[in-house]
Amino acid sequence: MHAVGLQKSPWGDSYYVNLGVWLQGIEMQKSPPLHHCHLMCRLDGLEGAPDDLLIALSQEDYWKMEIEVREETIRLALCNAIFMFFRHLKSDAAIRDFLSEDRPSRLYITKVLREYLHLPMPE
Repeated sequence: MHAVGLQKSPWGDSYYVNLGVWLQGIEMQKSPPLHHCHLMCRLDGLEGAPDDLLIALSQEDYWKMEIEVREETIRLALCNAIFMFFRHLKSDAAIRDFLSEDRPSRLYITKVLREYLHLPMPE
């Protein structure tokens, strides 16, 4: 199960788009909250994310970008997420392969997923 969620920064009027993957093979849940997903990262941490994505997600910098450009930047970033993240995460083997390659910065992997895939725990 793939999830996308918007999170407001507690330190200003900026927002983040979080991406998550929930594996029903590990734990069955009809609609888990994004922050419970087994694998998570931020949209801006993916390779190929538009350089001006953080400006597009900021209310403080709204004046720096026309609304149409803001929408297109976010749309492009979400399409990139499908291509660079979600399409690789459709099976246990695919997830294992994805995690063994270069992965997004700030990628969060739960202990449950590490144990399930027999991945080493971080030091």
